[in-house]
Amino acid sequence: MNQQWIHYLQKYSIFRATTANPIAYHRDPVSSQELESRYSLEQIAGNGDAFSKSLRLMQWISHSIRHNGAYGNGDSQDALTLLSRYYHKKQSGINCLALSIVLTECCLALSIPARVVYMMPYDTKDIDNHVVVEIYWDTFKRWVMLDPTYCCYIHDGKGTALSLMEIRSKFCCGHEIFFSDTIQYNGENKLDLVDIQNYYIKNLFFLRCRSHQIFGEHRQYGEMIEIAPDGFDVHTRMVENLKYRIAEFGSFPILTQWLAYEMQSENPHLSPAQFYESGHIL
Repeated sequence: MNQQWIHYLQKYSIFRATTANPIAYHRDPVSSQELESRYSLEQIAGNGDAFSKSLRLMQWISHSIRHNGAYGNGDSQDALTLLSRYYHKKQSGINCLALSIVLTECCLALSIPARVVYMMPYDTKDIDNHVVVEIYWDTFKRWVMLDPTYCCYIHDGKGTALSLMEIRSKFCCGHEIFFSDTIQYNGENKLDLVDIQNYYIKNLFFLRCRSHQIFGEHRQYGEMIEIAPDGFDVHTRMVENLKYRIAEFGSFPILTQWLAYEMQSENPHLSPAQFYESGHIL
């Protein structure tokens, strides 16, 4: 494991909270019906609890849409649009954010509480981060992470799937984590698991999540909830990071609009305990 990144996780292990407002999860009837009509989500998800259904949805998405890290988020960021344009298109693909939006909205369509979670690094000059999904596992009343980019979840070696903060804690304590045997990347299953593990470590410094998880929400700049260490200024970090990106790559609208949002004010913070409270569809 990369010890420098582990050091940052260990140094910043106490988290702050400035709000008690929970994240809201919504099932949009119109989009849910359309997704079911076009793709037979209930048949794909099959029987079982929320985790079993979400796992099957993730595998379907990961095997049907290629990952492309250079994707520019130019499409409407919703499951119907992204599936219609990239489903079974071998010459194109979408990034981890878009894949996570598709999985989240498909889960919500089946009344499974799910959220797109941004895994964020410490360094203000790091222009790369990762995005995954967490779903609420009703059977065990806990949140667990699903990664549609790598078609996997992470467990403790005894089969217990973990949340992002549980994975972070494992890294901090030097405990081993295990990738599920579903792991693959664009059809390739011979992967460098140490490299992927270090990628997780780098990007688990703090988390971000939109306050409302609903169809089409991720196209808009709305209130972001931070799950971040006490003593770490997320607001300044994001502003400096986006200014660095603009200086390096130019004033593209997607960057300037993002910067304008981040400069408005500091986002509210939830503690990990609040972030991992029970999830319910409204």
